[in-house]
Amino acid sequence: MNYAELLRPDLVFTDLDVENRQDLYHLITTQLVRLDYVNVDFEEKLNRHEDESPTGISSNGMSIAIPHTYAAMESNPFICVTNLQLKCNK
Repeated sequence: MNYAELLRPDLVFTDLDVENRQDLYHLITTQLVRLDYVNVDFEEKLNRHEDESPTGISSNGMSIAIPHTYAAMESNPFICVTNLQLKCNK
């Protein structure tokens, strides 16, 4: 696998305005479905995985999360990068 191919310009979303992670996952899933990267059940998979094993980390006023589904469920791996306008509530 060529890891450089996992990150593509059409998978970078900046300055997103969302209230919580569910809104973020819905917005991103909508775009990823439109771009034909995922199926509509991707949003549910993200939420389920994050509920089971949270990926959020906060340190020195900076927060980061690496939400993902179980790799075996996805046939087309990719990396999607986002940043938010304001702090997102759980």
